Amino acid sequence: MATKISDTVNLRALEVLDELARTGSMQEAASRLNMSAPAASQQLKQLETELGHDLVVHNRRPMELTRSGHAYLVHVRAALQHLRQGASELLLDELGTIHSLRIGIIDDFDGEVSPQLAVKMADTFSTMVGYLRARRFHDRVDIHRLPFTEFSRTISLHYNSELTPRIGNIIAENLRSILQSTIVEPGHNRAPWLAETLTVVLD
Repeated sequence: MATKISDTVNLRALEVLDELARTGSMQEAASRLNMSAPAASQQLKQLETELGHDLVVHNRRPMELTRSGHAYLVHVRAALQHLRQGASELLLDELGTIHSLRIGIIDDFDGEVSPQLAVKMADTFSTMVGYLRARRFHDRVDIHRLPFTEFSRTISLHYNSELTPRIGNIIAENLRSILQSTIVEPGHNRAPWLAETLTVVLD
């Protein structure tokens, strides 16, 4: 009977090997995984012992993978990718229950933190708007239907008493026109099956 993978392989050890291959430094690999260097080193040594092969040339700096290490890494990265995709799909199920999301940002974050947060959030909430903005990646991205029912996003226009309702309506109409030309129409061209759901809804 074949030995169960869980008897010999620790997921954390696979992550250590993956990061070590990227960085060449046990210290940096451990830092990326929020571990101490000794703990990461122990995970790697245990993995090598279980597999019966040296995966890393330990006396070389920066550290390099052995021939066996490179061969094993191909499968390690494939496995980690599938596991991460699985976690993302579970997250997508949860996103279907989210109806609104508001984030308040302090002024000091506007220059550096807010743009980075927007990029990180786009990785998780990958909407058509985010796709259209990343034009240089279009040839490397496939678009698929979401695994849950369609959703809507409400954009509210607030103005103070100094502006008349007529000015507010003009701004709203201009915004709708811009959304139609920059998001809705290009979205339909890229994904014709969105024709019935990607629309600007009028109140």
